[in-house]
Amino acid sequence: MGDEEPNGPMTVDGGGKTDGPVLAFLHVLADAPGADSVGTALARGLLGAWSPDQVAAYLIDPTGSALIAAVHFGVDPDQLADYSRIPLDLAVPVTEVFRTGEDGSWLLAEAPKNYPSVAGWVGGHPAAETGEVLGLPIRSGGRIVGVLVVSFPQPVERSWRLRVLLDAGATALGVWAAGVLAQGLPSSKPLATRRGVQLTARQRQVLDGVRAGRTNPQIATELTVSVGTVKADLAHLFRIFGVSQRHELVEVTARAGF
Repeated sequence: MGDEEPNGPMTVDGGGKTDGPVLAFLHVLADAPGADSVGTALARGLLGAWSPDQVAAYLIDPTGSALIAAVHFGVDPDQLADYSRIPLDLAVPVTEVFRTGEDGSWLLAEAPKNYPSVAGWVGGHPAAETGEVLGLPIRSGGRIVGVLVVSFPQPVERSWRLRVLLDAGATALGVWAAGVLAQGLPSSKPLATRRGVQLTARQRQVLDGVRAGRTNPQIATELTVSVGTVKADLAHLFRIFGVSQRHELVEVTARAGF
């Protein structure tokens, strides 16, 4: 992946041994296993020297038919809502990495040409014209269970050090994924069944609008807010309740007593 590995001890920026940030990342996974914490640990910890602007980890859902966003950092709420569940029969870079088990790399500006389905995601990306995305398979127990996706504001210089840290991140995610999959992904075990979930007054109003079958523009008019605000609230509701569709949100919230 670029320059050759040196003969001496492996180090990262700052002079620390590579196992330092790797162990720190594993410590974060053990002590704060939430999706936001994991994404931050990857983006600002393990891969901090390369300043990725977005990090996501997709895990295979229990049906084996789709990849579900289980980790996210720097992802726009609208994009998260649209790409929180990716069917495996959809031809996009993430599913290709999952199916082949091989690393993927693509420039954002060129991605829509080869994968039209990601045009919307690329169009809303902060580095749509200059950025690059890397994808690595996540393995657990010898099988591929997901994909780690890291995007950068500009093409990255390949090096053995970046390769090692990406592999370490994917390996650590494999350990973390084993526990997540054993407990059930949000799509099969709603996050809102956990204690302490709170909704704001507007989120409840948006939820009521969805239950009533209203569209986002209709809800926005009723609440005197922008459509973008409604979309952001809806994306947050999707994440809280672990769903990706409006009808799923209605069903799950009814079961959870919201």
